[in-house]
Amino acid sequence: MSHTVHTPVLLNEVITFLNPLPGEIFLDGTFGGGGHSKAIYEKLGATGKLLCLDMNPGAVNLCSHLFSTKNVACIESNFKEIEDVLKRFHLKGLDGLLLDLGLSSDELENSGRGFSFQKDEPLLMTMSDKLTPLKELLSYLNEEEIANVIFYYGEERYSRRIAKNIFEAIKRGEMNTTHELTQAVLKALPANAKSGRINGATKTFMAFRI
Repeated sequence: MSHTVHTPVLLNEVITFLNPLPGEIFLDGTFGGGGHSKAIYEKLGATGKLLCLDMNPGAVNLCSHLFSTKNVACIESNFKEIEDVLKRFHLKGLDGLLLDLGLSSDELENSGRGFSFQKDEPLLMTMSDKLTPLKELLSYLNEEEIANVIFYYGEERYSRRIAKNIFEAIKRGEMNTTHELTQAVLKALPANAKSGRINGATKTFMAFRI
């Protein structure tokens, strides 16, 4: 992940609403590219405390690079574990909490974790190395189960054809990268489904991300 801080949409509006004040304790449960955390930290000042959580180790590394102060803690954790994090730091509560849910364009394009078909990357689609990667999850599913995921979560009309190609590629040991997944999808589509404005692999990738 790059050390460039991502600038979130509506950053000023979010900071105005949160209104961090000097000396307060805040937690950013989805650090991501660091844009919100940086702006919050600037408001908290030297007497404040900021806890930054992210499941992605790359985001945690970015956090550690940006903040070399005891006032900021960079933690590899899911925001659902906030209560445990507070206990770890002997905190009874927070003055402010931010959760920016969803995937950012930065995570899609620069994570190196296979969220997008635009780059050839390992087929992980996870925020954390502690979670089972997609390439392994797919090996546990049969052809019908793969088709159902693509159809129900991606609303892909050619889900059965795509699932057949993916299942055969898995048996050949050829489902380890985004390029291999993309090729399996595109080979299953008729010519008219590959010539539109939207890439033919879009719906399948969306289904697997979900």
